[in-house]
Amino acid sequence: MIDLSIIIINFNSENYLEKCLKSCIRQKTKFKYEIIIVDDASTDDSYKKIKHYESKLVKVYKNKKNLGIEKTANYGLKKSKGKYICRVDSDDVLDPKFIDIMIKNFKAKISFCYSNYKVINSNGKILSKKYLPNFDKKEILARGDFLATGTVYKKDIFDKFGYYNTRHKNCGLENFEFILNLIFMKRKRGLRINKFLFSLRKHSKNISKIKKKHIFNYGKKILKKFNLGEYSINQNHPNLI
Repeated sequence: MIDLSIIIINFNSENYLEKCLKSCIRQKTKFKYEIIIVDDASTDDSYKKIKHYESKLVKVYKNKKNLGIEKTANYGLKKSKGKYICRVDSDDVLDPKFIDIMIKNFKAKISFCYSNYKVINSNGKILSKKYLPNFDKKEILARGDFLATGTVYKKDIFDKFGYYNTRHKNCGLENFEFILNLIFMKRKRGLRINKFLFSLRKHSKNISKIKKKHIFNYGKKILKKFNLGEYSINQNHPNLI
């Protein structure tokens, strides 16, 4: 039985993808895990770079055309076999003990776990460290986003309540929308682990920088759909670090 599935979505991340993948491969744990990489029709050489990593541990898939983050993530989720799943953005990096600590901290009434994180630049230099507050659904609502990287879910959450909303391609808030549905509509709980278990990479090609206005407008639509008031962001929003 596979304990955890790591899902990496790649689109033109040839400069960072191998570092991301190696951090997933070099996990110090006795838990069984798999790595699923789905390339979303990249036009750079990233797919060629990762294809030779394919093995029993690393499964590599490629879309025939660009489908966007939401559909590509859902494809990876449906391919996964783990009891738990975690998405990792192709430019981010996991701590070597990420899997071990995450799984050991899961509790019966917890649906997802997340941790503090480091912020790094394009060269891997640490820019800052982000301490997140303990789980508080009102704070998460006010945050305005919730990182996909480093969030570990029980796999059956997706099977019971559905996958990412695919109506809007590359909306930038697909994980936030899923989390809001989970904690407000389904009344599920998360757990913040007070350790730095991954690194978030900031660079000029982050989708959050390129589509900032579009993302904010989509945030308004999400909150209107769930009747949760006005969209806002607080000091824990990942774009404010």
